[in-house]
Amino acid sequence: MFLYASSFNNNISSWDVSSVTSMRDMFYDATAFGMKLCNWSLLNPSVDDNNMFKLSNCSIERCFKCPTGSPTANPTGSKTSKPTAKPTDEPTGSPTSTCSRGCPKVNDYFSIQSDNNSSAEAKICIVLQGRRKIAARPCQGTISELWTVDNFGQFRNKRHDDICLMKKGKKLVPSAPCGRAELMSKNYSFSYSMFMKTLFWTKEEKTVVTLNGDGTKVSLRHKSNSNNDKWIITTK
Repeated sequence: MFLYASSFNNNISSWDVSSVTSMRDMFYDATAFGMKLCNWSLLNPSVDDNNMFKLSNCSIERCFKCPTGSPTANPTGSKTSKPTAKPTDEPTGSPTSTCSRGCPKVNDYFSIQSDNNSSAEAKICIVLQGRRKIAARPCQGTISELWTVDNFGQFRNKRHDDICLMKKGKKLVPSAPCGRAELMSKNYSFSYSMFMKTLFWTKEEKTVVTLNGDGTKVSLRHKSNSNNDKWIITTK
């Protein structure tokens, strides 16, 4: 989820992670991250934590398995106590989450904007159209353009919180329902790299979300050096 997020150091200790099944590579190379995650120690022992803190400012012993009563503040002696840079715009408000199935206890929603149309009059956003189509269109500020990430790495839509982004062959499609552990599939899980500006399929990071030439469709393909593969996450 925070793979290569070199400036990320937010306090996310209040997230409900009781249903999480894997945290593999979650903070990989997130070099600034050093927050205590004591509340997360109640995770099921079977959770995959392989490389969870590799190349970050944390470790399983230092930030995850905390003594009883430990604060959730940044550990003494860590390199940074606050993010050194903001990867997204400052949120303009705190909308109330409509998530009802395993969502983290956060209020942040964000738009996913293409980074390949800087000269265009309007930015291109990934949007949920109705309940049956994921499309690209000029950003209009509607809630259908807003997404959040739940405990399973699923990108949920704000308008319909039971719909998530899903890989279906080379297509990016809406899935419903999502967020129920018994229905979890790797096809539902995506990650965003702020370093690479790519939104990739968690099961295979070389499979990325891309914008087609006329800026009207999104699909999945093998990662290239094209700007069509680059996206900006902007909180709202």
